[in-house]
Amino acid sequence: MTNFSEEWRYEKKFLVNHMNLSDIKRIIRLNTFNFTKIYPDRFVNNIYFDDMKLSNYFDNIEGNTDRHKVRMRWYGGQKDFNEKVYLEVKRKKGEIGFKERFVLNNFNYNGDLKN
Repeated sequence: MTNFSEEWRYEKKFLVNHMNLSDIKRIIRLNTFNFTKIYPDRFVNNIYFDDMKLSNYFDNIEGNTDRHKVRMRWYGGQKDFNEKVYLEVKRKKGEIGFKERFVLNNFNYNGDLKN
């Protein structure tokens, strides 16, 4: 496995009530933060790992500011493991987050993926 880390970054989520998708897109386009599209349209696949008590899930739902989650992530089709497959550990402390990413070299899956 290859480990590469990213810097801590700010992550802010907003609850949007009573707005439709076209209004939200317009607000984003007209803001002064100069958001730009970084990646082309693509499928992002995730498998999240948790304990039997669903601790990571409830930490998120309850809004705990110091939490983490572990996931497997790949891009492309659901069974398209030709590209890189990553094991990621995301940590969050307040409004800043950090992601550790490990490349799963030669990942091979021989079963069915159930929804």
